Amino acid sequence: MKRNFTRSGWLLIPLVGCSLFVLLYIIAACLYPGGSNTDKTAGGFDVLHNYWCDLLGPVAKNGEHNPGWRVAMWAMGVLCVALAVFWWIVPRLFERSRWYKILIAYPGIISMAIAPFLFTQYHDLIINLASIPGIIALATTFTALYRYRWYKLFVFGLACLFLIGANNYIYYTGQWLYVLPVLQKITFLLVMTWMGIITWVIYTRALQKGAAQPVAAGAGY
Repeated sequence: MKRNFTRSGWLLIPLVGCSLFVLLYIIAACLYPGGSNTDKTAGGFDVLHNYWCDLLGPVAKNGEHNPGWRVAMWAMGVLCVALAVFWWIVPRLFERSRWYKILIAYPGIISMAIAPFLFTQYHDLIINLASIPGIIALATTFTALYRYRWYKLFVFGLACLFLIGANNYIYYTGQWLYVLPVLQKITFLLVMTWMGIITWVIYTRALQKGAAQPVAAGAGY
């Protein structure tokens, strides 16, 4: 078991990466001087009005220098690496097939390679470019989750997908824009929780590989 733990420990990178992202996010938010699209004069980071992207700029919305922007950039980099590893290991949840690697792992990694450029002036374009391979990876993952009877993970994932869609609808239409900062954070947390559960399942399955009673597909999830 100890040998399996050593060999399989890298599978926890997505879980560790998401946890580190949250920690860095909190630090960056604490360092944020203030200002939002709603109120340029507000002090500090407002959970109800500030977006994650507000932390990525060297100048805050109130015009002051943002000392936490480098921390936020590191958080973004950590998250992208964690997500790239996540997409690489997801096919392990299913029957080994080169098609799952082609349609899940590779598009997912490509999407994460594009995502770091969100902080540039091409924010909207980068979102659209990253979404195309991301949608391919997600659609294939959901299809496989249902096919292999991981029903709880399938439903949880669909809930996350619905929230992502709601975020995009509000962002592009401008309707109910006042709820978007909070909805964005809820979506982040739920998506990372979904990823964390999948990561943990893959990790425990790797530990029990070769055991007398390995974890069955869909068992408990």
